[in-house]
Amino acid sequence: MCLYVSVCVCMCLYVSVCVCMCLYVSVCVCMCLYVSVCVCICLYVSVYVCMCVYACN
Repeated sequence: MCLYVSVCVCMCLYVSVCVCMCLYVSVCVCMCLYVSVCVCICLYVSVYVCMCVYACN
């Protein structure tokens, strides 16, 4: 699970970079640069990398 106020970086499908803030569990919500909202799930790795589920336009 994510750290207290750790910041995750997720890469969207269209090469756009989003920055998401980890919440209580391993679920993150990131807002993309193009005013698109994508939901990403934090992976249990050394670096908390989020992978966008929805395409960011």
